[in-house]
Amino acid sequence: MAERVEQRIRTLVEAGADETDIRQLVRDTIDLARGQQ
Repeated sequence: MAERVEQRIRTLVEAGADETDIRQLVRDTIDLARGQQ
């Protein structure tokens, strides 16, 4: 799963997305899923 996430992040960054923003979104999503808003 982690490899798929990293690959998707690389793809998004190559398409012009900001890597810091993408990684923060992933962290926020994990926190939300764990109930740590």
